[in-house]
Amino acid sequence: MYMPIKSVTSISHQHDQPFQTQCPNAPLLYYIERQQMQTYSDSGTHSSAEVLDDEVDEPIYEPLQDRRAPGASVKQRKIPRAQKRKVDRIAKPVCLIERVSPASVLQYCHVIGKMEPDDVLDHLEYYWGISRDTLNLHTRYNICILGPRLHYLFDNKGHLFLPTLEILEQYRDHDIHTPLPYRPDDAGAQTRKFEYHMLVPPSMESVAIFRRKDENSKSTNAEDFEIYPFPYSEFPVIESHLLPHFVIYNAGKKLAEMDQRKEFIATNAHIDQVEQRADAALLLFYDWTKHRQFPPEWLLNSPLPTRSPPSHSSRAPTEPQRQSNDQQRQVQGNQSREGVGGLTILDEHSIKKLDRRSEREIYTDTRSSIDKWRVNVVTGLDVETPNEADAES
Repeated sequence: MYMPIKSVTSISHQHDQPFQTQCPNAPLLYYIERQQMQTYSDSGTHSSAEVLDDEVDEPIYEPLQDRRAPGASVKQRKIPRAQKRKVDRIAKPVCLIERVSPASVLQYCHVIGKMEPDDVLDHLEYYWGISRDTLNLHTRYNICILGPRLHYLFDNKGHLFLPTLEILEQYRDHDIHTPLPYRPDDAGAQTRKFEYHMLVPPSMESVAIFRRKDENSKSTNAEDFEIYPFPYSEFPVIESHLLPHFVIYNAGKKLAEMDQRKEFIATNAHIDQVEQRADAALLLFYDWTKHRQFPPEWLLNSPLPTRSPPSHSSRAPTEPQRQSNDQQRQVQGNQSREGVGGLTILDEHSIKKLDRRSEREIYTDTRSSIDKWRVNVVTGLDVETPNEADAES
């Protein structure tokens, strides 16, 4: 989720004005933490009290009524518990930046937010060579673990990550509608790590980062932490399981929405090739989201998935898809037939596929139509009373 704000300071002014009026000298971080207490985290919270059971998981699919696909799970409000466990196994349950443990309260953070518009997801799927309605934003490769403070800043343009220039060039040379350089089903994907630098905006100048030296330690002694003041010029390179295309999209979107991009680059000038890397991420974002006309065959047809469908087990080898009824659509056979004069006659399913209304709008229109029909039918009927029915029997 991205809010149209210009700085972290404006967050506190916009959402916590009454309290700030009472305490005008309170530090910026106090406003941020107070706002976190008032804001529901929809990305899930991790605590040491959560029981991790590898054998039984809650169902992966939890469709929303306002999704265009009835079996879609990409925008459900909460991350399925099975996905959280997969993130824990691949990334360890510690904050990616500060390395604090679950006892400090951690949250699962989407890199590409759950509320991205459907047309944006369509463009990403087409450009990335993915079948339509199959991009899964709940995949472990789009989720990292952060503390509440850093999660809030990340979601509200506080900081971003950038991969190496070499990886950015690999994505730049990628041909449209072909498989990406790095995918979730690659061999060794669960042990693969990528290097990322953290870039921060000038608005984080009052934010200090306290990083635990040993991620396996539970000590709270001062000597077991390293303090990084703004602009964190000594902060180490981050190694993460996150796939680069998710990170590049997030960085490119934030860069595209910046009003003072030059100041942002100057703040992070200590990072090697930062300007070239930022420009490369920005150009990729523009390329991936540029409006284009999709081929009709891609809009109407989705090939059968090459992997087995998701299981309720956390050990399932696959992830939930954005559309769960691809196989059912294939069984229906041809979705169109030739009509008179060379025109194509679409069947009911194909028409629904091209319908851009949301699931909620379709449901509301259908319900209204049924209600009108029922009124017209019932008006002309003589309703039989219970006593009359008994007399006839």
